[in-house]
Amino acid sequence: MNSEYLNKIVDLRNIQKRIQKYYGFVIWDTYNNPVFPILYPKFDESNFFYPEYLRKYYTTYTKKEVDILPWHFFIEFINNKYLIYNTRPFNYMFPLKSSECLNLASSNNIELNNHDKNVFSEINVEDYIHIVILGDSNSDIYTNDIYFKIGKFIIAAYRNNMYGGNSIKIDNEVYLISMGNNFNQNLIMKYL
Repeated sequence: MNSEYLNKIVDLRNIQKRIQKYYGFVIWDTYNNPVFPILYPKFDESNFFYPEYLRKYYTTYTKKEVDILPWHFFIEFINNKYLIYNTRPFNYMFPLKSSECLNLASSNNIELNNHDKNVFSEINVEDYIHIVILGDSNSDIYTNDIYFKIGKFIIAAYRNNMYGGNSIKIDNEVYLISMGNNFNQNLIMKYL
């Protein structure tokens, strides 16, 4: 990994950059992630995996322990329910710009599909709230509980806190990056 990006991710001064204006949400999974891929586990098997993921993340990318991840929320499936961890203060910006994400995907030898290229060209991901889901969204099967929790506990809660409940347009304020076919973005709308 390019040391310029690595330093940006772990430099604690960088977290002082605050989100100035709300733009929306970006949802990724950990397995197909083009920027910070960790290819284990492929299936979220209902075990408490967050500490292990954090260890894999910092041994792969930061080379030192970190208190926060690039994403604002981390979701995993434990004992038949989805748990959400706040892994970055939501007023701290995502540590990379879209152009830097494209460069990292390229350095990771990951060929982005047209959808992902369009997302990175349309928005600056630095200004968005990021949600990462443990596992491979092409293989995992999601229950309505995940859509309910993303809709009610993350998106609606953030929207209500920041903007007094103004409506959100799911098609242009929630973006998926490298999410597989098993994740149905439209079901989030049901819970907003």
